[in-house]
Amino acid sequence: MSQEAARAFVERMKTDPTLREQVFAETDVDARMRLVRAAGFDLTADELEPPSGALADAELDAVAGGMLMGPGRDYRFISGCDK
Repeated sequence: MSQEAARAFVERMKTDPTLREQVFAETDVDARMRLVRAAGFDLTADELEPPSGALADAELDAVAGGMLMGPGRDYRFISGCDK
């Protein structure tokens, strides 16, 4: 699915309460996919699943920051904390 299609699907779910309720109420994956496709979206079942929130190691490495702490280090200047 393209990013444009993903955005369009999200926007439609926000603005179409009937579709949103039908999609969320359907517990059978195949039936849910039929609803989504009937609404004009070419998605896979995996794309409909909410993100797990877990990051792969490479993703975590790309976003993880650090904070130097220990004797003689003032962490306020590194992290922006006021403490």
